[in-house]
Amino acid sequence: MTTFSKGFISRKGLGWPATAARAQVGNPLGVKVHYEGTVSPVRDHAYCKSYWTGIRNSHLANTKEGYSDIAYSMGVCRHGYVLEGRGPGHQTAANGNQALNRAHYSVCVLYGTNDHSVTEAVVTGVREAIQYLREHGAGKEIKGHRDGYATACPGDPLYALVKSGKFEPVKASTPRSIDKVNTDMTPEQDARLKRIEEGLAQKPWTYKNPKLTGDVPDMHQRVLDIEKKLDAILAKLK
Repeated sequence: MTTFSKGFISRKGLGWPATAARAQVGNPLGVKVHYEGTVSPVRDHAYCKSYWTGIRNSHLANTKEGYSDIAYSMGVCRHGYVLEGRGPGHQTAANGNQALNRAHYSVCVLYGTNDHSVTEAVVTGVREAIQYLREHGAGKEIKGHRDGYATACPGDPLYALVKSGKFEPVKASTPRSIDKVNTDMTPEQDARLKRIEEGLAQKPWTYKNPKLTGDVPDMHQRVLDIEKKLDAILAKLK
C-alpha cells in the first residue's frame, strides 16, 4: 500500500461528489505526466485544494470538450501532496484522444510555464501517485503527455525527469530473513544464537538471566564500573 509522505487528499476531502467519468476498460499501460501549460501561481499549500477544485470547475464549464469531471486521474501540488482526480478505475480525459486516454492514466503536476526546476517534494509526490495507480491496475509505463501527442506538456523540466526514470517509484527493501542469515553461521555459532534467543524470550528479561550467562556480557555491571571511573575522575578534578 502506498505511503504518502506529505499526504493524500481524496475527493471526499475535497468536498467533491463521486466521479461521473466513464469506467476504465481494461488495465492501462501506465501513466502520463502533465502540467498546467500556463503560468501557475506559487502560493502556500492552504491554497492547493481550492486551486485543484478550480481546475475541476473550469473543465466542467468547458462545453466544447464536454468533460464529465476534472480531466486528470490524479494531481500533485507543488508542495508534494497527492490529490485525487477521477481516480483509478475511470478513464482519463487528458491525454489527447480516446485511444490515448484508454492507454494511460494521467497525473497532473500543478506546475506551469513559470517553473524551471522540479523540487524533490514534487518528485516524491509524482512517484507516490504513480505507485497508487499501479496498485489499482496501471501498467509500468511512465510517459509525458507529449509522447504520442503534439504538445509541449509536461514542460521540459518535468519531461527530462520522465525520460531519466526519476519518477519510477522507489522499491521497498526486502528484510533479510534470520534463517537465511543463520545459514552463514557455523553450527557452534548457531547453537549460541539459539541459547541467546531462548534467554531473551524469558520474561522478565534481566541482565543476569541465567540463560545468557557466558553468552552476553553483563552490561549492567559495565555501566556501574564506568560510573565509578567517572566519579573518580570528577573527584580528582574538584
